[in-house]
Amino acid sequence: MNVNNNDIGEGIKNMVDSMNDEEKKDTLEKLGRAHLSTIGNKSKIARKKKNKTQKKSRRKNRK
Repeated sequence: MNVNNNDIGEGIKNMVDSMNDEEKKDTLEKLGRAHLSTIGNKSKIARKKKNKTQKKSRRKNRK
C-alpha cells in the first residue's frame, strides 16, 4: 500500500478539527501512545532481525 504520510496527516487533522475539545484531547492522547509504541516495536523487531541475519552469516563463515 503506497500512501503518502502527508495525506494521512491531513486526514487526521480534518478529523480532529471536527471534534469538540474533550474528544480532541482523548483521541490525540491515544494516537500519541499508539504512535510511540509502534515506533518502539519497529526498531526492536528490526534489531532482532539484524541480529538473526548476522548470526546466520557468522555460522556460514565458520564452515
